[in-house]
Amino acid sequence: MADPGAPEPEMQEWYAFVCDNHPTEADCSSASQGSNPGTADASSPFYVNHAPYFTAVITSDDYKDPGGTFTVTASTSDPDVRGGADEVYLNVCASNNWATSTGCVDGTWCTGTSTTDNVSCSFATTTPAHDGTFSYYAFVYDWHYAVATSNPQTANYHVNNVAPTVSGVVLHSGQDITVNMKGMDEVEATTTATISDNNGCGDITSATSTIYFSEVSGANYCTADDNFCYQITSADCHFDSSSCSGSTDTTITVTCSTTIAFHAYPSDGSGGNYPYTNPSWLGAITGIDDNGARNVATTTTGVDVITLSALDIYESEIAYGSVKGGSNTGNRHATTTVENYGNSPLDTTVEVEDMLKSDLSDWINATNQEFATTTFTYNSGFYYSIASTSSKTVDTETPKATSTSVSVTDEIYWGIGIPAGTTSGDYSGTNTFTATLDNYDW
Repeated sequence: MADPGAPEPEMQEWYAFVCDNHPTEADCSSASQGSNPGTADASSPFYVNHAPYFTAVITSDDYKDPGGTFTVTASTSDPDVRGGADEVYLNVCASNNWATSTGCVDGTWCTGTSTTDNVSCSFATTTPAHDGTFSYYAFVYDWHYAVATSNPQTANYHVNNVAPTVSGVVLHSGQDITVNMKGMDEVEATTTATISDNNGCGDITSATSTIYFSEVSGANYCTADDNFCYQITSADCHFDSSSCSGSTDTTITVTCSTTIAFHAYPSDGSGGNYPYTNPSWLGAITGIDDNGARNVATTTTGVDVITLSALDIYESEIAYGSVKGGSNTGNRHATTTVENYGNSPLDTTVEVEDMLKSDLSDWINATNQEFATTTFTYNSGFYYSIASTSSKTVDTETPKATSTSVSVTDEIYWGIGIPAGTTSGDYSGTNTFTATLDNYDW
């Protein structure tokens, strides 16, 4: 007895008889099987087509970057061999929506055929392509459109996350940076760049930046220091959303900004013993995606931070007090305090003018004022006496500042002598202090 679960044989013989319709003596001919009974097609068999077997589907070549080629392999077999092995068809569809006559309804990833066990096909993603796990549905049928009863089989393919790339980094629009002196608002500096990601510009979630002196240790990975290195966090990096046009776009532009302290190290080579040869300030931007993958690029051409020599004087006046005619201040001193307000070592150029009596009836020559960077006794020791309308550069100890919180200062001490016969009264004049680059104290 045949197994009721077994498939019908592919080939089955048939037998033909011809009978008459005699009402009482009906008779039939002998059986016929064709021109050559028992010899395959010549014996006129009929054939039973069987649907192909379809047991599984896998992504046999998987985990590709955007634009990569994936291969899908279906585990299939077809026992039919009469007239040649059956050709088996594979359709890989974007959805579980398929018709025998038309194939995938909502998008076809690939199609394949085979006359042996198993059938494969390949497809490539577009660029950009979002990273992640994506499903597909596989359908199998043979060339007689007999459909595998196990349709569909489903599996996944995986698009790799790729790190973004950064290009076109520009620091401060390619212009040199002139800092403001201490006490003023710090100057803003920016870095700009284009960030690309083959998973799509929407995959780029943040950026960071560095503005740094070319000679600093660690380059763009330098330790934050307002003299040499400015690390800009993602909070101060902003994307131009209009530059990312949608799911088919890979690029977006970003601008990162910070302010540059008054004491940032100049790179224009000012001064006689400037310690660096052809330095500059550079910019770097790091692009980061939603998986934390990142890449960094730097400017190809730097800019200069310009040398700024600037000072402030604490006191509003040089208070000599009361000095009688024919006498002087001796070892008593008035004091002016010079603070370095720039990014270079500083000397102080002093210009002293004559002092006029308040009613303009008398005057005291500028040469009667003396000053020095140490205490002194009037008319002796190391001091300077300046003629009216001339100036003297004083070697104040005011190196380049390194912090906004620590003041760099030095004192200038003053004395005066009043000529005998000078009328009593209040005298005043203007002494001018000018910041002068110290060429020997970098």
